[in-house]
Amino acid sequence: MTRPMYCPKEFAGGCDIVKHSKYAWFLGAPTAMWGALYYFVFLIALGLPFILSIGQTLNILSYPEPVMLFLLLYPLFGFIFSLKLLSVQIFKLHALCFWCLLQSIIASLMFFYSYYIFFS
Repeated sequence: MTRPMYCPKEFAGGCDIVKHSKYAWFLGAPTAMWGALYYFVFLIALGLPFILSIGQTLNILSYPEPVMLFLLLYPLFGFIFSLKLLSVQIFKLHALCFWCLLQSIIASLMFFYSYYIFFS
């Protein structure tokens, strides 16, 4: 992790500052790895009813109740964790990473969209 990371010039090296901070690691592994695992698990959960031949339709509201609960709460966890990481970037590191902001936007969209689907 010593090689400089591509970061748009508007972020003035913020990606490297964030990447080399103590906050770039969580439970002994890179935070980026946890993020990739987060999205992988979410995709598996979305496709699980079709993989197991439970769902016969593309309507997400026809998923089994435990899967629906997971699809409702999991984006909430990602949204809260993204807000925590964003606040660390702003208030402790005083640097913003483009990729981290992009991830925060995606996690926020997942959260708001899941609540829109379930509560509209």
